[in-house]
Amino acid sequence: MKYFVLVENAKLATELLEVLRKNKIKATLAPTPRQANHACGVCVYLYNKDDVSKIRPISKENGISIDDIFESKLDFEENRKKFL
Repeated sequence: MKYFVLVENAKLATELLEVLRKNKIKATLAPTPRQANHACGVCVYLYNKDDVSKIRPISKENGISIDDIFESKLDFEENRKKFL
């Protein structure tokens, strides 16, 4: 399963990514999957399932609003450098 954190805009995605990295959570910016049907084209991809439960408390603590956490069975090569 793949996990994508959906936010309102690219600025929030970048801010969230910085906060997650400070909290030692492995994540990267990624294109929002079409299946997520979300307006913003940039999201935060989480590498570890165990980190999903940490996202909402961390984002709330830092004043970053999360629209949703999209779960997908999308299959892609993680080492392909597909993400930013």
